This record gives sequence, C-alpha cells and structure tokens, in this order.
Amino acid sequence: MRITSFLKLYVIAFSLLLWGYNSESKAQALPQSKSSVIIGENDGPTAIYIGEQPDFLLREGLDMVRNMCTLANDTNYIKYSTNNPAIIRLIKDIGSGNYQTNYHVFEIDHLQGFLKPIMDLNAHLGKAVYERFYKSIPMQINSSAGSTTVAATSLLVWDDVSHYDKLERPCLYLYCFENDINCMVLFFPKKEYIVQIYGTFIVHHRFSDLKTSDDVKAALKEVLHVSDINIKVIQ
Repeated sequence: MRITSFLKLYVIAFSLLLWGYNSESKAQALPQSKSSVIIGENDGPTAIYIGEQPDFLLREGLDMVRNMCTLANDTNYIKYSTNNPAIIRLIKDIGSGNYQTNYHVFEIDHLQGFLKPIMDLNAHLGKAVYERFYKSIPMQINSSAGSTTVAATSLLVWDDVSHYDKLERPCLYLYCFENDINCMVLFFPKKEYIVQIYGTFIVHHRFSDLKTSDDVKAALKEVLHVSDINIKVIQ
C-alpha cells in the first residue's frame, strides 16, 4: 500500500508539471527589466526570456525559487497532490521560508565530476543520458534524507525555458538560504541559444549553513562522493 501511494504521488506530480500547471503564476512571478523581453507571455505556459544582464542566470535561478515557493503555498495544488501529513508539513516548512534576502549562491560550471559513477560503467553514453544524470543530482541528495523529502521536493520541481547566448555548457547554481532549505537550479544550453532550466529544493542537514566554496565541496563529497569539481562564489 505504501509503495502504491508513493507511485501515485509521482504520477500526479509529473502530470501536473508536464501540462504546465504553472502557466499563470509563471508570468506573474518573473520580474521584467529594461534589458529583457518576454515572448509569448499571454499565449502559453512557457515564458521565453531574452536577456543580456551579466547576472542573468542568477536572476533566472531566483525566479525559479520564487515560483517553487509559490507552488508550495498553493493549498489546492497540495491538497490534490498528497494527503500524507509528513509530506504536507515539510511542504509548508518549505513554503514559509525567506528566499528574498541573506543567501549565498555558488556556481558549478564543470559538471563532469558528477559523471564519474556512470563513466566508470560506460564511457560512451550519449549527451541525453548525461543530462538525465545531471538532473538527478538534487534527487540523489534529497533521497539520502529520506522518502518524505524526496516526495515533498518532487512535488515542487519547476522547469522553464529562456534565451541566453552566453551559456556554453551545462552548469548548476546552488542557492543557500538561512532556513536550511536550499535550491539547486540547472541550466542546459540548447540550439539557437535556448536554455532549459530545472529547479529543485534541497532539504538535507549536511547542506545547511553553507557559506564558502569549501563548505559546498565538503557537503558534496560527503553526500555524493564527488570531489573533482570547481565551485565559484556568485553572491
């Protein structure tokens, strides 16, 4: 029964995300600036941004965090997604956090270090497999914190698409907040300067109170056994 309920939870979450549940709130939550333009703001679930700001990825990541927080505070969405009290409590904790001030941001722009486990098994896997593995990084961290954490954070995953011509390879931004609930945002460059973006909350005691790049390296090494990575402080 427990396994069946868990699978049902995943099916509901995936279906809602796939069909663009977030179309209305996405257009409202993303800030507009003089150097950005929204294409298709009123005619579809996806807002495509053209931006030239030097901190474009940083801002896009913060938009993802705000949208995920909005989702966590949507009582109707949570009501129809799960009736598990522990999952609901954790989602409420996530939604009540302060994600506006007092945070640190780290960039990991060489993600090959995360590939070592699968490269040791097969060195000739395709690009699509690598991207799937990159997307699983937040899930790997949350899974070590328990099934409740996996279920709650999976319900709050957010994805988007933007336009940015400065991204040459996949990179990851880690946003660390004071409430010990962090967020990972992954950016994947595609053709014609399209960037796919995926955001997931991270709820793990080892990732609390991260203030330096060495702190992040130590946490990733302990939880994911990854050491060959370069981390840059963004903010």
